[in-house]
Amino acid sequence: MAEFEPAYNETTDHESLQGFAVAGDRGGETVLGIARNSWPAWSGWSLFDAVRDRADFPQCLAENCTFMASVKAFYRREFWNVIKGDLIPEQAIASELFDTAVNCGATTAVRMLQELLNVGNREARDWEEIGEDGRIGPKIPGRPKSGQTLEALKACVKARGAKAVVKVLNQRQGDRYFEIAKRDPTQERFFWGWVLRRT
Repeated sequence: MAEFEPAYNETTDHESLQGFAVAGDRGGETVLGIARNSWPAWSGWSLFDAVRDRADFPQCLAENCTFMASVKAFYRREFWNVIKGDLIPEQAIASELFDTAVNCGATTAVRMLQELLNVGNREARDWEEIGEDGRIGPKIPGRPKSGQTLEALKACVKARGAKAVVKVLNQRQGDRYFEIAKRDPTQERFFWGWVLRRT
């Protein structure tokens, strides 16, 4: 089964402690990938704001165990636990799904996986159709296709391999960025950064 630490390290390696706001970026000020506009109640903002004018900023954040623990706890709670990362059978898939969840939203990332599993099952010959509800979890009464994502993923990995799953998830993430920029030209300035760092 997959582990949180490698996925967390891989995703946050692309992020900055500096804290920055780029004109036109919907997330507003962002530190280590956590956007203030999206997550205004995150506990780390008060620690960040308290030291941002110090001469040793941002190094002082990297050395602040409380701050770094709040970043890690945030990522685990809001993304890793939501995608049920500990239950995903392959680290590469879990890491890719986690990164997609961080950058596109956990529900969107899981839905991308579910759609891949339904399109890739060769009309249910390789494994059963599953619900595309954007959640990985137990069966929901009255929804017969719910709660089957992990079983379908295991069958897919056995039939096609983890590398193929990761490749398609990457393509789906790139497609999402393309659609965002196409739909809203003000976001075109971010397109290449998104694609080159994330896919």
